[in-house]
Amino acid sequence: DVLGSRGLGDVYKRQEYHEREYEGTRFAFYLNYNESAVTVNGVNGHDLISNEEINGDMVIERLGVKIVKCTPA
Repeated sequence: DVLGSRGLGDVYKRQEYHEREYEGTRFAFYLNYNESAVTVNGVNGHDLISNEEINGDMVIERLGVKIVKCTPA
């Protein structure tokens, strides 16, 4: 899967987005292969790496990873 539908514009081919469910909880994995930061829109949940809440836009640093425990809709 790629993040093309997640507002990343022309660089969508250099990101990956994977979603998995475990014991009723959804987790989203974002990988940024770019040499610059990217913004992903519409993310709601808790980043398990940085320990921050995300409500809306999320920045993934260059060559970065985010693992988000998603908030139920």
